[in-house]
Amino acid sequence: MDLIECVDNQVINFTKELVKKRIRKVCVEAGHIYVDEIPNGQHHLGLKLGGIFAEAIGKVVPSVAKMLFVDDYNPSVSTLDFPEYLKTAESLGFPPDVIVWEASLVSDARVFVEKLNENDATFVSPEGHTHTRHQNIRLRYVDDRLACCALDATLYARRLKEYDFNLTILPGESACEYKKQQKNVRRLLRLAGIENLPLANVFFYQDGSFNISHL
Repeated sequence: MDLIECVDNQVINFTKELVKKRIRKVCVEAGHIYVDEIPNGQHHLGLKLGGIFAEAIGKVVPSVAKMLFVDDYNPSVSTLDFPEYLKTAESLGFPPDVIVWEASLVSDARVFVEKLNENDATFVSPEGHTHTRHQNIRLRYVDDRLACCALDATLYARRLKEYDFNLTILPGESACEYKKQQKNVRRLLRLAGIENLPLANVFFYQDGSFNISHL
């Protein structure tokens, strides 16, 4: 079986699962980028896979939204030519319907963390960072900056209210350790009392292969 057949089979099987669950509204996130990054082959592959999945899902699900998540919170400088990146996304079949800027999540993420504090689900480390008691997930740094997991959990909490199912496409190998991060985000959501998590990830690799994971 060649790579194209493998991709086709995985996508087809995934869409069948959505049909079986009677999913009506799906959000596909792909092409995640930091504003201090130069778009590279990894971003392009993520966008291309996002387009493939969004197109396939759109054939069996009434509503599909393509989401682009841009980190403008963590970088100290902004060098990204965003209009050009949008053109690239469109050329690769993933023109976003929704653009989320990470800094826009900060206010809600602080509320998310404070609710965990109120439920005695957190502790402050000797270094001054805020972590969850369960699984020791960092939520906030000593300088009051929020950790990625807290921000991403806040975005997912919002997406879960708007969509029946959420698919997020990320590199399987990255300094950001997205597999670990996505697992911790699910733990945070459950800790916040959100038990029903209709989520999945596509983790992709440089050779074009990928796997679909519900973690």
